[in-house]
Order: sequence, then structure tokens, then C-alpha cells
Amino acid sequence: MDTHKTQFLHAPVKHDVRLPFDFPKGEESVLSVWREIDAFRASLKLSEGRPEYSFYDGPPFATGLPHYGHLLAGTVKDIITRHAHSLGYHVQRRFGWDTHGLPVEHEIDKTFNIAGREDVMRMGIDVYNAKCRAIVMRYASQWRTTVERIGRWIHFDNDYKTLNPDYMESVWWVFGQLYSKQVIYKGLRVMPYSTGCTAPLSNFEAGQDQREVVDPAITVSFPLADDPQTSLLAWTTTPWTLLSNLALCVHPDFNYIKIHDAERGQNFIMHESLLSTIYKDPNEAKFERLGLLKGSDMEGWRYIPLFDYFTDQASAIYRVFGGKAFKVVTDDFVSAGGGTAIVHLSPAFDEDDHRIAVKKGVLGLDEMPPCPFDEGGRFTEAFRTLLGSTSRMRTKKYKKRLKRREGSSFKLPLVTSTRSTGGEGQYYLSLGFNHEGFWKIRSGTPLMNRAVPAWFVRVEPIVEQLIQAQKTTHWVPSEGTPIPLWISEDGEEVVCVSSIQELEEFSGVKGIKDLHRDKIDHITISSRQGKGDLKRVEELHYPFENQERFGQTFPADFISEGIDQTRGWFYTLLVISVHLFGVAPWKNLITTGLVLAANGKKMSKSLKNFPDHMKIIDQYGADATRLYLVNSPVVRADNLKFREDGVREVVSRLLLPWVNAFRFFLNQVTLLERETGVKFVYDVHAPPTTNVMDRWILARCQSLIKLVRDEMAAYRLYTIMPRLLQLIDELTNWYIRFNRRRLKGGNGKDDIDFIPSSYDLGEDTRSVHFLSFPEVKVIYFDTDIERKVQRMQAVIELVRNLREKHQLAIKTPLSHLLVFHPDVQYLNDLEPLRHYIQSELNIRAVEFTSDETRSHIQYRATVDWGVLGRKMRKGVSQVKKAIPLLSSEDIKAYMESGSLDIDGIRLTGGDLTVSRYIDLRDNAGLATRTDNDVVVVLDTRVLEELMGESLAREFINRVQKLRKKAGLQATDNVDVFYQLDASDGKDLVRAIEGGQEVIVKAIKSTPTDVRKRPSGAKVLIEEVQMIGHTEFLLCLAWPRSP
Repeated sequence: MDTHKTQFLHAPVKHDVRLPFDFPKGEESVLSVWREIDAFRASLKLSEGRPEYSFYDGPPFATGLPHYGHLLAGTVKDIITRHAHSLGYHVQRRFGWDTHGLPVEHEIDKTFNIAGREDVMRMGIDVYNAKCRAIVMRYASQWRTTVERIGRWIHFDNDYKTLNPDYMESVWWVFGQLYSKQVIYKGLRVMPYSTGCTAPLSNFEAGQDQREVVDPAITVSFPLADDPQTSLLAWTTTPWTLLSNLALCVHPDFNYIKIHDAERGQNFIMHESLLSTIYKDPNEAKFERLGLLKGSDMEGWRYIPLFDYFTDQASAIYRVFGGKAFKVVTDDFVSAGGGTAIVHLSPAFDEDDHRIAVKKGVLGLDEMPPCPFDEGGRFTEAFRTLLGSTSRMRTKKYKKRLKRREGSSFKLPLVTSTRSTGGEGQYYLSLGFNHEGFWKIRSGTPLMNRAVPAWFVRVEPIVEQLIQAQKTTHWVPSEGTPIPLWISEDGEEVVCVSSIQELEEFSGVKGIKDLHRDKIDHITISSRQGKGDLKRVEELHYPFENQERFGQTFPADFISEGIDQTRGWFYTLLVISVHLFGVAPWKNLITTGLVLAANGKKMSKSLKNFPDHMKIIDQYGADATRLYLVNSPVVRADNLKFREDGVREVVSRLLLPWVNAFRFFLNQVTLLERETGVKFVYDVHAPPTTNVMDRWILARCQSLIKLVRDEMAAYRLYTIMPRLLQLIDELTNWYIRFNRRRLKGGNGKDDIDFIPSSYDLGEDTRSVHFLSFPEVKVIYFDTDIERKVQRMQAVIELVRNLREKHQLAIKTPLSHLLVFHPDVQYLNDLEPLRHYIQSELNIRAVEFTSDETRSHIQYRATVDWGVLGRKMRKGVSQVKKAIPLLSSEDIKAYMESGSLDIDGIRLTGGDLTVSRYIDLRDNAGLATRTDNDVVVVLDTRVLEELMGESLAREFINRVQKLRKKAGLQATDNVDVFYQLDASDGKDLVRAIEGGQEVIVKAIKSTPTDVRKRPSGAKVLIEEVQMIGHTEFLLCLAWPRSP
């Protein structure tokens, strides 16, 4: 790299190893330095002339404050773009603001009590827009503070806003291009509709306020036109939509039963398994089964409409619909999960109803279905008796008009609605129906679905292009939410699935619990156009932008947003891009899940079910918060239940051990210079070390660098954190633990993009974020060393477990450890590490052997009966009885040959799991353990001659703890004094005197009887200590001046 470009000198961030470390305060110091040197702009200046890395950022609304979802998105985007910069790219990053739409309007509506369009018109659109414009950047300063505090580098001063004319003009250009391609058309579609705004809403706007609501569910009888004594029973949870009923729909393959109800003298038809919808107890009800019908048998049957205006030959509605409506149609969307499996169709208020009505010729493609409401949600003149009611209010009035009949065996009372002429339409009330409803966020009133004319972009002609375009893109996670499009082989029929319920209804497959590809790719949907089975298309990926450098940066290298944009922004951008340019608008996409409260519910300010994000950052730090978010299911497109404890664990498990390792290094460097006069200087060109542990940790660091490079190239953030945690454990609990007096550092830049603040804590006069990401140094790779240390770790972990089980602290020396493995190479790998095993486990003698006889090795077998049962099907019981009777020689022979016969049943490799063990029932004082590979045998007897060493170790431990309590550092020299009772402390005194060489080497002082302490000694700290049952006074004092 060009070193002259990185000489941005500044006051370094001081790191005093003697003070407790405060991550939030340390981050604030780093942010201060970044502001002082204008670090972000400096990094952009340094990267000028490099290849461009393009990144499109979806803008937030500035009328709301940032939340955890924004922190997550910002963290992911910052990690990727920082890493791209460190790989040698020039990465422009501009912050943007979405200043249009519902969130801005909602703020004005609350302030001025605006409930709908009429209020806006009274105020004046120009005045209304001016008020919106005045508050659109209300929280910009809070956004800037939060984004900078989380450590994200992005340009705020050169931001963009969707209200700017140049941005709006670019939107006009896009629309004009689509219109010129004749893909813009005006059509009818059933959409979420606000009567207050007198306008349809986007799915995003409609989803802003979802509530659990209870609607009346009623069962309605529809007499057949040619047999009025026989009625079809339809079930609905929106009885007000009956006013626009045009057809009934049944499933073509379901069985429907025709019954005669003795109490009413009428015949009814409904699904054969849903009689409990109308009868309290079908087994006790008085009815007669008259026969079974397939749904397909009923197609085309005509029935008597519910209301007169549909039968009045003089009415306009009759002239349009009288000849083609009020008949039975079939479609696979009908479910047998409840109700009667006969659905009343009201194309004015339901998307499926509209689709089926058009498909079956009940309604023309662009023909407006009959609707009883005007744009404000009031009844039209034809319903003047109920004028001014809303749909839910009207339902209550219908209930009041219903006449109740007593003494019925029906589940709920039979009621009738009297028509002005003709017969009766009979209603059978059911229980209230719980479901999620959408409400208008402005007024808190419910939304309705309504068929409205609107402008749309045609997608059908480019379905094949969309599929081909997405094959050139990369979506992370690849096992995220698959695009819910099922398509025919010729590409002409496309079904978009919106929920698990829809997928179950459309496909007939029940019990779907998982929507990942491996769980749904095999599911097909029957064609509604006779095109066979529809199969799910492969994933689509999405971004789009059109800035002035568009030609150089399109398609974008990277984009990321939440999974809720899969059917929104992502899909829209993909369609527009393919229409305009014939390609997908991005190369790589990371989609994230949702950040929820700890109980799995949506985060709610009113419920106060989550901690304030700034308080979390102020308490634990931005880096800990970032790491917690990216090391969670949320970056795999799953949801995260946010826990404050999770952030705290990042500090304790990763950041603190990391900082402590750094502090230990600084202390060792200081000691080296003080004791030897040698000033430590890291030499990148130093020859490879011959020390096994040095070679191992260097190899592990290079493995991490390679993994970070590979995984970041694949945009898999979630694979890096586990490996980083592993390296921290290897560094602190293995390498430093084994090398406390000789520290060789590695290159620590692997993860600076994840936690940017923690990496500018050193004394370097340049920001590490100006540096290039390290290249992999192949010279340090050593698979043999990694294998050897891994085997050593396996032995040590087994023995640690035995010590813990037998309550033998590491400080207690033991005499002998035997390590058995049949492979001599395994033991040869351990031989050069013997002294590490002895030292770490505090064992005097370690023996390696492959002699089974000498070690008394036995063999046993275990079986996964579920797996073996599925494989064998027969003979499992014989094998289960025989396995316990197999001898060690039988099992060893099976392991060597790969097969075993039991009563004529042949078991082959993999059927049995073989492990080695040693039977120690007759060997008191020994303990054994195995990991099914290596076997260890530990002599657990505590020998008298080794107790002195144990006591010396305990004494060293007490001195070190007292030094820490006194706030001393490794570079601080103190004198150590002790006071022991002459009778009780003889063993400890002997241990101190006998182990003086080891003690002095550890504590850098010769322990002395307190009676020999000079009278003028300056005591730093003294405290009563206990080792076993021995109590003594321990004292630390500053050394006397020479």
C-alpha cells in the first residue's frame, strides 16, 4: 500500500492498562478522534482512483426515531462497505431520507386532528404539503447522532431526499420509460382501502396497524333456483360483503353431503366433515343423509340471490349480472379447515373472489363489481335505510333485525332476514371469529379490501426474464425466505402465495411449519388453467437506483434490507430493472429478519417491552451491540428475540478477553524492556518461529484471515463470529495460558469491520480503517501443527473433565497419566507437546502407548435404534437382544472388518458406533475417559511428596489475587511478607521454602517472614488468607529505595 497516504497524525487514544476498561467511554474517545481527523472523508480521499464498489441504501423516514431494526440494517451495511474499502475499492456512501407517504402525513394528521380526505381538502393541499415539508426532517439530528454512535461511516452532509425535484424527476423518467414500453396499464384490483383517505393503500401502509379483532361468523342458506327446498350453506366472517354476493365457490375435489333437516323440513348441502359448524352435536341432530356430491358435480348450479335488487329486471345491476352471476363455480382455493367449504364470492371486496369471478366469466377483467358503498364508506342511495353506517356498524344493525327461534338443535339459533318480496334468505349465526385485522393508522378505524381502478406495471410478459435475471444474482442467506411464486412450465400461469395458509389451501399439503427451500420446493400447486402442476421458481434478488454515476455503478454490488421488503421494495425494483434494462439491479443481497422483543412479540413503545437502544449502547458499547446483532439468527433472515443479557455476554465472552489479552501483551512488552533493555518491535519479515505454539497460533490467525476473506466474499456475516469467538478462546485459554512469559502477537485486523471502535484503541497514529485488509500469508499455514495441537487439546480437555469430576484442582499435582491410541502417528503428534500437557495438567509423568494389552483396552458398541430400525425394518428386536452379549473381541473384529453377523442378520459399517474404554472396577485410584478416539487413564491419588508443590502453587495464587486487588500491574515490583502460626503452618512454611525458586519466578519477589519486615516499610495491602485449613497473614509492601 502507499504508506505516505496514511500519515494522518492525531492525538492517540491513550490506553492505561492500570485502569478498568470502559468500552462505551473508549468508543466515545475513538469517535472524537474520527471527528478530529474527519476519518470517513479521509478514507474516501485515500481510495480515490480505485475501482468503484456500488451500494444502494434504502432510505428511512426522518419523521420517526431510529430503532433496533435500523441499527441492524446500518450495521450490516457498514460491515460490508468497510470491508469493501479495505479490499481496495472506492465506496461512496450517502445517507437518504424517504420524505413521502403515510409516516409524514400521520404526524400532521395527529397535530391537526385530520381524519380523512375532506379535512385535507378543507385545509388545502398546498397548506397540507407545506406542513408536511416543514416537519419532514424533524428527527434528522437524532438519526445522525445514533448512526454515528453505532460506528457507521456514511455521508450525512451530502444526503438525498425523495422530495427533491431531481429525485422526483428521476421517478417520472422511470414511469415514462415504462409507459413507452406499454407496460403501464389501468386495471381493477382488490386492495386495502381507506374510507378516510378515499384511496387505496400500499401493503406497507396497510400493515402499519394490525390488531386482533373478533368478527361475527355466520352461515347463510342459498336456495337453489330449480329446487327452493334445497339450499347451499355458505360460511363467512364478513357478513356485510353479502350485499355484493355474485357467486358461490366449492372445491372441485371435495365431497359434499346433502341432508334433510327434519326440524325445518329443508334440505342443505355442505362439506361432509363440517356438520359441526351448524349442529351442536351431529350425532344427536335430527337429519337424514340424502347423498354425496363432488364439488365438480355442482358447477353451474344456479341459486336465488339474497336481495331484491339482484332480481329486479328493471335494475341496472340485473341487466349486467342477472344472466351470468348467482351460480356455483369451482376453485382449489376453497379450504375444508372450517365453515362449510362453500365460499360466498364478493368480487368487490376480496382478491381471490375477484380472480375467480373473472376466471369463471361472472365478471369482466376490467368490469366494476357491484359495491354498496361510496368512496367515503357510506351506503349508496340503494341502501339509504342504512345510510351513513360503516361496514362494522351495519353488521350490528343486521343482528338487531335477525329474528331468533328457540328450541333448535342448531349450534346457534336459526335466524331469518325478511326480504321485501319473495322468500327468505336464512342466516345461521356462528361464534365470533378471531383474526388479524388491518386498521387505518391515522384514525384508528378498520380498513376494508375494495376493488378499485388503479395504474399497474405488467409483470406477466417478463416472468421468464425475471427468472433468468435472478440466476445472475446472489442472495444471503440462500436458505432465507424463498420467493413465493409458483409457475407453470410454459411460464404463462403464475400463482403468488402470501401465507402458509394459502400454500396449504392451494397445494393440499397440510402441516407446513417451515418455509425454507428444502421444506417447500417439492410442493406443487394444481394449475387453474389446465397446465399441469405449478412449481416454485428459484430465488429472486433485488436493488435499483439511478444516480448520476448510474452507468458506472449499475448493477449495484450490494444491497441489504429486512425480509419484509421481499414482496415490496425488492420485488418492485427487480421488475422495474428488468423492464428498463433487462437485468437484475444488484449482484449481492443480504436480507435480514426482524428484531423482536424478548417475548417474541413486536417491539412496542407503549408496552415498553424492550430496552432503549441508546441505553444499551451507553452501558455496553456500540461494538457489543453490533456483534450481538450480526451473531444472531437475524442475519440469516430469521427473527431475533432481543435480550440485554445477549449484549452483556458479548462483552464478557469476547471483548473483555480480547482487551485483557491486549493488556497482557502491553505488560509483557514493558517487562521485556525493563528487565532486558530490549524494546519490542514487531517485524513482519521475521523468520518463521520454531516454537510449536507460536506456529499454531499464527496458523490459526491465517486460517481466520482466509475464512473472513472467503465468507465476506460470499456475504455470509453469520459464519465469521463463531470462528472469531473460537480464536479468542484459543488465544486466551490456550496460547497465552501456555506462553505467559513469551508472547508473540499476530495480525489482528480480521474483524475490524464488525467492531470499528475497538480497533482504534491502540497507540498507532493512524486509523486502522485506512489500512488494507491483510493478505493470507501462506508461509504460516501448517496443517500438521494444527492437527497436533488439536490432539493435545483433546487430551487436556478429557483430563480436565476427570479432575473436575473427582474434585481435584489443577493446583494439586498428580503423579501419572496414561494416554492410549492405536495409531502411533497420533502419539507421535503428542510427543513434542508432552511438556505442555504436563505443565497444564500439573502431572509429573505422562505416558503414551498404543499397546492394548498393556492398557487393558476394551471395546463396546452403541446403536442409534431409530436409524437402524428404518434401515433394517425386520430383525431389530434380535439385534437389540444380541448387542449387550457381544464380547470386546467381537466388537473389535467388527471395527476391523466392517461387518458382523447376528443370527443371520448382517450388520455393516456405520450400523454400530464403536468406542474404546478401560474397565477400572478393580483399580481404585484410577479414572478413565474417552472421546471415542483417544483414551486417558489418570492416577487420581494425591501423593504426600507432591503436596508441597500444591501448597506452593496455592501460595502463588493468593499473592497474585492480592496484587490484583491492590491494583498492581505486572510491571510493579513489591515485597511479599507472610505471618504463620508456628504450630499450624509448618507444612506451608516448608512448601514456601522448598518451592522458593518457582515462587520467586512467578511473583518476582522472595516471600519473607513478616518479623523480618523493615520498620519503615510502606505497606500497600495486607489481608488474612486461607489455604486448606491454614490461616495466615499476607502483606505487600513497596520495596525500599536503594
